Amino acid sequence: MKLKLLILLLFPFIIHSQQATLAELELKLNSEKNQTKKLEIISEMVSTVFENDMKQALEFAKKGVKLADQVNDKNWQPKFYEMEGRMHANLLQLDSANLFLIRQ
Repeated sequence: MKLKLLILLLFPFIIHSQQATLAELELKLNSEKNQTKKLEIISEMVSTVFENDMKQALEFAKKGVKLADQVNDKNWQPKFYEMEGRMHANLLQLDSANLFLIRQ
């Protein structure tokens, strides 16, 4: 019972911490000029929300795929293809998952 109460008390702090981190990453992303660093930040954004909001993580992964393709970054392209494919798979969008997983 005490564990449940502790979890209930800490949950809002964990969510707030995640939102603060995400807001910080978004500010960092918007001010960054280097495309490779932008890709790193987007990857951090995906990791930050992956456990709690799969749809938002998918949107960030799509953003990463788009930027990696635009700048033709051979290092980040397969990483973001895999990220997006994994999210589609977790959302049971298996055709979409397959499209991205075979691209990596």
